[in-house]
Amino acid sequence: MYDGSPIKHTDDSAPVQAPDDGTYTAPTAYAPFPEKDGVDSDGRKYGPIERRGIDIQVSSPVDDVETLFRRTHLTAQFHAENRDFWKDISEYGNDGGKLYDEVVLNLCEEKLALEGINPAELDIPERRLKALFLRLARGQNGTELHAYLSGPDPVDSVVHSLLGYEGPNDIPSYNVLQREFRELSEGNDIDLDAFKDAVTRTVYAVFRAGVVPPDAIKESYSFGAVAPPLNEKSVSRETKKEELRNWVRLLLDHTTDPLTFGRTTEKVDHDMRAFIGALATSALFDCGLEEMKDVCDWDYPRENIPSGGWLHNYVPERVPSEYDLRDFTPDADRASIPSIDAQFDAVHTRTLALAKEFGFWSRSDPLNIGADMFRIDWTGDSLEATIGRPPKADNDAVTEQWTFLVAGGIDTESRFVLGGRLVATLYDYPTALAEILSNTFDTVDIDSIFIDSEIIGGELIETVRRFAGDDWVISAPDHTIIKGLRRLTPSNCIGFAQDVKWNVEPKPNVVTYPYNSDDPDLVEIDPEKVLTEEIQHEEDGEKVRVPLATGDEGDTRVQGPLVPDDAIPMLTEAFSDLAAQDGVGINKHATHATYLTDRSLRYRSGAGVRDEYIQRWAIEPTIGQIVHNFMPHIKGKDPKQRLYGMHIAILFYNWHTMINRCLSPRGLRLDVTDTQLLQAIRDVAFDPVDYDAFWSE
Repeated sequence: MYDGSPIKHTDDSAPVQAPDDGTYTAPTAYAPFPEKDGVDSDGRKYGPIERRGIDIQVSSPVDDVETLFRRTHLTAQFHAENRDFWKDISEYGNDGGKLYDEVVLNLCEEKLALEGINPAELDIPERRLKALFLRLARGQNGTELHAYLSGPDPVDSVVHSLLGYEGPNDIPSYNVLQREFRELSEGNDIDLDAFKDAVTRTVYAVFRAGVVPPDAIKESYSFGAVAPPLNEKSVSRETKKEELRNWVRLLLDHTTDPLTFGRTTEKVDHDMRAFIGALATSALFDCGLEEMKDVCDWDYPRENIPSGGWLHNYVPERVPSEYDLRDFTPDADRASIPSIDAQFDAVHTRTLALAKEFGFWSRSDPLNIGADMFRIDWTGDSLEATIGRPPKADNDAVTEQWTFLVAGGIDTESRFVLGGRLVATLYDYPTALAEILSNTFDTVDIDSIFIDSEIIGGELIETVRRFAGDDWVISAPDHTIIKGLRRLTPSNCIGFAQDVKWNVEPKPNVVTYPYNSDDPDLVEIDPEKVLTEEIQHEEDGEKVRVPLATGDEGDTRVQGPLVPDDAIPMLTEAFSDLAAQDGVGINKHATHATYLTDRSLRYRSGAGVRDEYIQRWAIEPTIGQIVHNFMPHIKGKDPKQRLYGMHIAILFYNWHTMINRCLSPRGLRLDVTDTQLLQAIRDVAFDPVDYDAFWSE
């Protein structure tokens, strides 16, 4: 059983003798999460979900009983916590009998009043009305009710007294009670639905106070199905859908305020939520915004849906300007319209701050960050905003690509994207990465940074050092110095070279690691000492000089001499006949991975470098989700529209990550697909509810 944070409830219409006057606190107990692919050792897909999330606080009475149905899983937690309370407080057993009847009838008038029903104003005698109220509250039919009230058990006198009868002989006949129930059902004098809602309010109040109801009520209200420890398989589909909508309301409310087109409400027909809903619909159906009204008006009022030209009209006409939105409030000065990057930097930071508040990482458990680029083909005319590439074939019309950089967490539990940038040239990579990391540096606690080989110059290394110190690893490009170090590394060895010249100070280290090797040895390589020797490849007998210093790439030699460490033998000391070792003299690009890093292997193993770098590949499925699952259908040539779509896709992705990895606002562990989330976004955006009422519960 997995315990989550306690839930709190304030009940303004609780039973008179309820625990703590209706102010309940109960721990949430969860059954093991259903097993899926990628589960942890406890059989849970994303680890301790129930230990992440916001404090759950609810109150009663509610505006409508539908809210009670959606909170049945919470009500069951309160019931389990309060059930033992009645052992000492009541003379009756807590078994669905007299105690239940007493508490129900004590609440009857109060709950009827909540539904606008005053028994004194009705034609039906009040005691008969209460008898019918008890019938519904016990889940009985007419025969069962009459037998229950007119039975021989003398303890029934308590129930009779609460109803207003002197004893079983005073109970009306079966036919009289049935006639009254028919009159009630026909709605001549009272709204039967309102009457039933009053009964439902009573049943929930009694149950959350810890009073056990009859078996028929437990079954009809599904109380037993969601008894702790909670298994979400027993929760109704409608409850799960509403919880997903609750998630969307929470995230819209907490993260999207910085988004603005700089227009007053008088100049726009819709609020920002509607525009976000339009982009979610575009991603969901892979349709252009021009089709939006015709796609959505099957399900929502047409006037709630933005027209197709809004993105073209609103986004391109605003010239980006520098603006710090980290302290943005809805009342902030909007005289200077922030750039798209600035607006979404603030949005992503708010999302990450919420994730941190929910417990996804801490200073003692920081994030490992991966960075990578993704490209989207462009088949139109040449544009400065895109990066050219050679065509795939002679008849391939694709000559350019929109290129974006993203950086995000690579740990299974916290794969949030920190942000993204449109990269017009590959030389913009270090600056773009620095902007993303700078924006989130105060929010995200960074452990290590891992980057694939693109353009790995001194500027990029300086960037990662600013944010990760010496704890970074970059896949080394196939430069001459890298080829030489691989040639010098025997097949079953990890090669480690310190202070390799790379157009940056201090100089980084290089680790060469064999892909498939059994317990490889670690050797330190000093190329200066082996450059003077001929190395013979033992398989073909060909003499090979290791090309560490050639004229075509400048002076790329390892700067030395190196200071040997007793724990890491030097290459020439480990092997008396170096040329005879398997793999020496071969580039081994296909068998050895090579990494640039500031890590010293005196403290961090070569296997650690390799294994942790492999986790960087987690950023690639993240990118796949952003591009294929959450990217709106934007095919235009305007880079600002493309940029807007990329940021929105990151936002949706981060929401999806959060929803699936921590408790919902009402304490459920959800497992939703991307399409379900996008549907919920459009549902909330195009069919809005009273947000203030939601948060005031």
